[in-house]
Amino acid sequence: MEHSDEIADACCTIDAKKDKSSAVITWIGRRKFVGTAREHSVIVDQRLHEKGENTGFKPTELLLIAIGSCLGTTLLSMAEIREKKIDNLEINVEIERNTEGETEWLFNISVEIEGDFDKKEREEFVRSAEEICKISGIVRNPSEIRISVR
Repeated sequence: MEHSDEIADACCTIDAKKDKSSAVITWIGRRKFVGTAREHSVIVDQRLHEKGENTGFKPTELLLIAIGSCLGTTLLSMAEIREKKIDNLEINVEIERNTEGETEWLFNISVEIEGDFDKKEREEFVRSAEEICKISGIVRNPSEIRISVR
């Protein structure tokens, strides 16, 4: 894809110098946490029937928001570089257990995008953006989790 490095640099780099990001998650009672990254915070909680207070997002909801907003940011960056106009953009993301395929989880992403594209261009545009999106890549590719206990 043309301009893929430029697009990745414009919208998807976690940290340009070290390709690293961090967050601090602090328990604040019951099933509730506050997650902080840079100068921003978000409440993470469970629903009432899951012994939470339903005062914030569930962790899986934040994952879906991360995938959708990364895809959206990538689409906007691509449109800017290709000098395409986007008039409307809405992304719906769902996750479910995959009972038929080889993977355990299935993400279903629906993108409504309006602008100066025909149907074929829209489909190519969205598929290209999904391939570039860092969060999609993290979920799609094997990752390693290292835990240390202090």
